[in-house]
Amino acid sequence: MRKSGLIGVVFAVTYTVGLFLDNGPAQKLTDAQTDAWYGSHSLGLWLVSSAIIAVAGLCALGFSLVLSRRVAGPDAGATGSLLSGAGAVAAALVMVGAGLFGAIPAQHAFNHAPLPTAATSRVMLGAAYAMIVLVAPLAFGVMMFCVSLLALRNRTLPRWLAVAGFPLAVLQLANAVAPMVTLVLWSILTGVTLAVRRPAPALAAHVETRAERVSA
Repeated sequence: MRKSGLIGVVFAVTYTVGLFLDNGPAQKLTDAQTDAWYGSHSLGLWLVSSAIIAVAGLCALGFSLVLSRRVAGPDAGATGSLLSGAGAVAAALVMVGAGLFGAIPAQHAFNHAPLPTAATSRVMLGAAYAMIVLVAPLAFGVMMFCVSLLALRNRTLPRWLAVAGFPLAVLQLANAVAPMVTLVLWSILTGVTLAVRRPAPALAAHVETRAERVSA
């Protein structure tokens, strides 16, 4: 159970690597430059990066479930529901964005579809980027804020990490810095902490009681 926190680290790594490998045509290119880009570049790495981002979305969903169990606890109330909902929304946005992002190279590689026009390319990539790096980080910011609130209440994370989560969540919501920086940092810190830290006594007692009831 403790090692389940490492899924947060896997999410941070796949999210970062997937975006780093993005080699699609830049949005600022003119129509002629975009057409020239498609004529001179392979779409293989683009397809790989979209698949990695999709994996990151699945990991984000798993991480939100781990946070709900390990940090929120059984009596989290509305804050716990908001944590779960925000995590699910963020993960869904990343996965849908990955689908849009990889649609062009996937269609070309597997269905031999013709290369898109510059306008179609710009719209598809713009929608994908908006979901992955603009809208999803807002939902992640809500999740981060809820985790800090619940961690302080239940003492399920070290106090320093719970307190640090508030300004990181605000930066995430405001997009004051690159949207992935605070999210990646927070996910790694939280995931590693959950992996090495024993569950809070109250939550551990609840799990044991629930197991006893099931076995009875």
